[in-house]
Amino acid sequence: MDIQTKLTELLSNVLSRPATDFNADTRLLGEMPDFDSMALMLLLTEVSQSFSLEVQDAGFDSETFYSVATLTDFIKKAKANA
Repeated sequence: MDIQTKLTELLSNVLSRPATDFNADTRLLGEMPDFDSMALMLLLTEVSQSFSLEVQDAGFDSETFYSVATLTDFIKKAKANA
């Protein structure tokens, strides 16, 4: 499973929305009302576990969560640097 597909699955689970609601252009932070601070923390935990990343040290910011594509790129870079 590629990173974006897995991320879409995680977002679907965290936000209790169908996976079809998400694509690369889907905006997240500030655009999706149910993507609040609690959802963000849960998603970070899921990303950390699913992709074997230490998100505390990953250096993310609000731009990281702009869209599914920006979050996918962040995960790709973090995995490459791990």
